[in-house]
Amino acid sequence: MSESENCAVFVGEYLANTSDKTKCGSCCFCTLLIFILTIISVSIEGVEPTQWGLVMNNINQSLKDVPVKDGGLNWVGLTNSIKRYPSTIQTIEFSNIKKFATAGRLATRTKEGLELKISCSVQYRLIKNDLPKLYRLFEMDFNQKLTRIARNGILMIASEFTAPEFWKKREVVGDSILKFLQDEYKNAYAEVIAFNLLKIDLPTQYNNAIVATEVMTQEQIKFAETRRVMLTK
Repeated sequence: MSESENCAVFVGEYLANTSDKTKCGSCCFCTLLIFILTIISVSIEGVEPTQWGLVMNNINQSLKDVPVKDGGLNWVGLTNSIKRYPSTIQTIEFSNIKKFATAGRLATRTKEGLELKISCSVQYRLIKNDLPKLYRLFEMDFNQKLTRIARNGILMIASEFTAPEFWKKREVVGDSILKFLQDEYKNAYAEVIAFNLLKIDLPTQYNNAIVATEVMTQEQIKFAETRRVMLTK
């Protein structure tokens, strides 16, 4: 006889030799145990290692006054649930590269009125201790709102520079935009880690003029160096 058959026989003999009162008590215990296990299972929620969690009361849709949850299993209670936010660095990219872009490239005008198209990226991270404030401000729509803040800030600061400055002072332009975004994101309970100017497009005729000027400048430098060498011989 197999082990499963032996087990079935044992259970059958046990039930046959057990009184109705004992059977009733066993059923009640099993029911209670299942109920307790169900309560425990719905009162525990998991948070990914790359996430933070806010505990939300499902009845009145308000945040619980408890610390922000880290990754792992967390006890939240029967009537609560967890709203999850990323704890890792997030990237917003304005470009026409479909593989990486989260929004289209930006179009504005330089200080002197030339058409300007910008491809760039912003890296940011949410501030853990400020997540309750972030939720009250944006709820779960934080990324779209932060994207809008970045777009408006980049366009505004970029329009304050002339076309030559985008060529000769690119780092200054990038630093100015970074500082502005850092201040704006701080008010939105996030921190900007980096800003990168990926590509700058100016009108073709202007680009050609810039290239011609650069070539002429390099030729002048080369001529001056050649003359200096000849005079020192």
